[in-house]
Amino acid sequence: MDPDQLSSVLADVDPLVWLIAGAVLLLLVVGLLAVLIRRRRRRQRLRDHYGAEYDHTARRAGSPRRADQDLLAREERRRSYEVREFEAGERERFHGRWEALQASFVDGPQAALQGADALLGEVAETKGYDASDGDPLRDVGMDHPLALDRYRAARADGTHESDRPDTELLRQAMLGARELFETLVGRERPEAASASAAFSDLVEDDARVEEAPTGTPERTGDDGPLAEGPTGEMPLYGPDGRPLGREASGDHRR
Repeated sequence: MDPDQLSSVLADVDPLVWLIAGAVLLLLVVGLLAVLIRRRRRRQRLRDHYGAEYDHTARRAGSPRRADQDLLAREERRRSYEVREFEAGERERFHGRWEALQASFVDGPQAALQGADALLGEVAETKGYDASDGDPLRDVGMDHPLALDRYRAARADGTHESDRPDTELLRQAMLGARELFETLVGRERPEAASASAAFSDLVEDDARVEEAPTGTPERTGDDGPLAEGPTGEMPLYGPDGRPLGREASGDHRR
């Protein structure tokens, strides 16, 4: 069809048809914009709610779109079951096992950390989290995304390619595991038992440093601190420990 024929055909089209076609096109554009806006808002909601867990899922999934789908599916699955609080006896038993792992960390940090990983999985599954995919901690991120992310980050640092990972990295990984354990079980045993002494160094702040002394060290004599002279200079002392007068120091006033 040549241009003249096409123009003739278009001229014969009823204006109502053009109006309907324009309305349909407008609806399509509006619908597409609505879908895009809805997806953006949904993604922002997931980011705001899950934070680090969203970032972890996006890295694993390979794209934000797949991360959205994964988290939405996990949300749906998480709503399908309930998790429970532990009874006092259960908490007591779990805390006892954790303290045993802490006590063993000094002599065998890698074995203690592996035991902590296994205990966390058992705690999550006993609490009621779905372990059908083999990872009972995965749905923990729906309820406790920050604690799970800190555990994962510390655990990744502690898992070193070397046959003998750095002990400090293992220590940090154990701290991350302990935080997640306390999030799931509780921070204290029912009887408020203290942490084992073997693990006391592990829970200290890394930033704690001994403050270095500043200024001039204080001079002391047999009778206590030595006072400064009238003009601020340190006085002179004789062999017997007594302060010398100004004449002995060479300061003569006429």
